[in-house]
Parts: sequence; structure tokens; C-alpha cells
Amino acid sequence: MNRIPLLTLAFLLLPPAFMVAQTPIADAKKAVSAEVLKFEEHVVTLSNPFFEGRVPGSNGMEVAKDYMEFWFKQYGLIPSFADANGTANSSWRQPFPMGGKVQVTAEAMQVGNRKLIAAKDFLALPIGGSGTVDAPLVFCGYGIRTGPDGFSNLPEDVDLGGKIAVVFSHEPMNDAGKSKWATARRDWSRRRLTRFKASALGRVGAKGLIVIPAPGVADPEAATLDRGRATRVRADAIPVMHVTAAVGGELLANAGQSPMDLRKMADAGTAMLPLQTKASISATVELERTMAENVAGTIPGRGALKDEIVIIGAHLDHLGMGYFGSREGSGKLHPGADDNATGAAAVIMLAERLVKHYASLPADQPARSIVCVAWSAEESGLNGSRFYVNNPIGKIEDHALCINFDMIGRVEGKRLKFAGTTSGTGMEAWLAPIIEGCPLELQTSSRMSGGSDHMSFMQKRVPYLFSINDLHADYHTSRDTSNKINCADGVQVIDLYEKVGKTIATLPEKPKWVGRARR
Repeated sequence: MNRIPLLTLAFLLLPPAFMVAQTPIADAKKAVSAEVLKFEEHVVTLSNPFFEGRVPGSNGMEVAKDYMEFWFKQYGLIPSFADANGTANSSWRQPFPMGGKVQVTAEAMQVGNRKLIAAKDFLALPIGGSGTVDAPLVFCGYGIRTGPDGFSNLPEDVDLGGKIAVVFSHEPMNDAGKSKWATARRDWSRRRLTRFKASALGRVGAKGLIVIPAPGVADPEAATLDRGRATRVRADAIPVMHVTAAVGGELLANAGQSPMDLRKMADAGTAMLPLQTKASISATVELERTMAENVAGTIPGRGALKDEIVIIGAHLDHLGMGYFGSREGSGKLHPGADDNATGAAAVIMLAERLVKHYASLPADQPARSIVCVAWSAEESGLNGSRFYVNNPIGKIEDHALCINFDMIGRVEGKRLKFAGTTSGTGMEAWLAPIIEGCPLELQTSSRMSGGSDHMSFMQKRVPYLFSINDLHADYHTSRDTSNKINCADGVQVIDLYEKVGKTIATLPEKPKWVGRARR
């Protein structure tokens, strides 16, 4: 009698349920359409940490622009812009200047006789100024001048003339290391930001600032040296250094109290204490001008309408590590899934659909040119779209309509803002059947609606349509992640605008601006 190997026998005795692969995610995906999966894939990709929060000037934003260009090429669009030699339809990119970012080009620090190592022991911060300071140290708690309920770490008559201030990061905490000033929407207040501390301490005479990670803080990023970001050099700024907790321990070694005791003192209020240590700090910060780029592909028009242009756009950029515009402050990755990976995904998917639609039109059917565009630097002031309307493809008066998406992935209760329906002549009439057939609850309004890239077109008297979902608590925070996106309703937004695109493409008369241009 042949013997069955023990391992084989054990496998044969397993219950049937064990032998069937359990794939709940795969099963769930079988229940949704291919378009929902496609939308999800674009949003998940663009909000991946690899893209570094898509802040202009970052490598992640460069890859995000490549991503948009790849799909425009894939679907057969042609480049929208002229190249440096002026050759039309030869470039996918429209470069434009931005204010720039501040770079630390030199830094040094010494405590007593020990020279510290940049990036290992300390970093100079670009929010600070240039200069070399060799001076005694003064512990100043959190370095916060005013806070709720009369809180202050600095006496009214404080004079730090010629000293280097030493402060803890963050702000007053409870025993759990969480902010005493937290709210339902924010874990930390803006008072914890180093730039505010540096400004307050500079006004009372400090010549430099050293920031130590607060002991016991409930923030996993606190122990990480982070240079942060700045967009301008302040002439009156003092040098600012961020040091490790170990270096901070050296600075506080002769204070007569433990770092935690000093934090408790800082939590309670006034916390001035001269330290028996001298330090030398040196930093050079310089403004580096940066360029950003809009990315666009064109579905060429034909016949009598080919010179008229329909813009379908969304901003691609976001806040990086919360460098500006964050409701949390800097230091955490802001993925920007809803804001605005969802809008960029809509532009990609509409490009595919409308290319197919144009291919199906009769050869003699006049049609407008459609420009699918990913705007850059929207978050820092609508810079990309503003540059475009001043340097447009063709004439700005030949632009028939601007369609703009900004956050369409968190539709709740089927509600969606559908603004601009009265911004052009005749628009309400041809939009009526599209609105009536839409499964979403479209919130239309006769008010001019700004706040995103379509506003640049409003200022040039170009009719527009703009959609956004209700503002949510994760807006401009690190919590705007792809797992929270309502992909099914996001695709319904795209379905809606596919009908809009097909209609405006061949409408005999382009809408003419109605209303007052925003200034």
C-alpha cells in the first residue's frame, strides 16, 4: 500500500473554504464599471507619496506632468503649444515664471568646541535669514509671545539683545503630548509654526533661533530634521536652526532641569532661562527663481469652428509637505487626492472619450478645438491659468468656454456644484436637457463663482462651467487621501461633462459672455 505524504494528507483534509482564494477587494472591483476603476487608478497614482504632494518645483510634480503628457499622447491628442522656436503644436508644455523658492546654500553650527554636522545634527531653515551669530543662549519655552487665555512664554519687558533664543517645537501640551489648543478640526494651532516664533523673537532682540523637538510630543514627525520651505527672503529675518533632540540635550545640559521639566515649565507659561552654553550659528539663504509649466494636449477642430477653443482643465499642483496654504502647517505630506488628483483624472478621461467622439463625427461636421489642460501653481494664486489667458493659444476672444474641475471626488448626497450656467448667452437652454438627465443633484447659481482656475477666464470675459463637491474637513490637510474618494460619483461627474463637451463642440454659435468680469 502506497503511503500518502503527511503534508499532502494534511492539505486534503482542509475544509473547502480554505482552498478557495479569499479576494474581497477583487470581488468588489468586479461590481463596478471599468470607468470607475480607471478613475480610481488615476487618482491613486497621482496622490501616491512618490509624487511628493505635486508641489511646483519638486521632482514629484515633474513626474505628474509626465503622467498627464503620457495619457494625452496615448489618446492621440497633439501638443498644444509652440516650442522655443515658435513652431506651433510642437510642445506639450507652457512654461511660466514663479516667484521662486528659498534655498539654504551654506550652513554651519558649533556648540562649545564641537562642530556639528549639517543634515545629521542640524539644518538651517529657509524661513530664517542669512548671517553668522556667536552668542550666549537663552531658553524661551516655545517662543510664543501671545496665546489663548493670556498665555505667553515671554515677559512684557523681555530683551534678548545679542542672544540666541532656544525654543521647543510645537506649542503647550497636555500630559499625552497633544496640543492644549487643539480644536475639532485641527490637532495643532498656527502658533506652533517656527516662522511666527522667529518673527516674535527677532522683534525682541534675538539674533538667532535654535529649535529643539519638544520632549514627549505626540507627533511622529517631530524627531525628523525638516528644512521646510519658503518662497521669499525676509530682509529682517534671523538665522534659524532646527536641531536633533540629542543636540538639544547638549544645549540644555547646564539648565539645572531635565528637558521634560523645562517643557512642563514652558507648558505653564513664562519660561525664560539663561543657559550656560554658547553657540555659533551661520546660514546663507538665497532666492532661487523657479519655472512652472502648464501641460496641454489638443483635439483639433475642423471646418468653420476649428479656430474656436473649448478649454477642459483642472489644476495638477498641490501643497507638497504643506509648505503653504495648509490647514495643518508644514511637515506632513499633503497627497491632494480630492484636491485635485480627481480633477486631473477627469481631464484625462474626457480627453479619451472626446477623441473617440470626434473620430465618429461626419467628416464635414464643423467642430471646435478642445484643449485639455493641467494647470500648474493654482494653489499659490492661479498662476498657471492666469499666465495662459495672457498668453493664450489663438485669441482669447475665440475661446468659447472654459470647463474647470477642482475637487470632484468627495461627492456626498449626490450634491455637486455646477456653476457658470448663466455666464454665456444661450447656455441655460442647451444645458437644460443635460442637467435634467443627470443622476446628480446639480446646484446651479446665477452668482459668479471664483476661487479656482476658471476665474482667470472670467476676468477675460470667457464663459465657464465649474464643478466642485462640498468642502470637507480634509481639505488642504494630510488627510486628503485616495481611500476616501467616491469614485462612482466622480465618474458620473465625468459622464455629465462628456455630454457638455459633445454639445459645445458643435454648437453653431459660441456663447458670449454675460455678466460682470471679476477683477
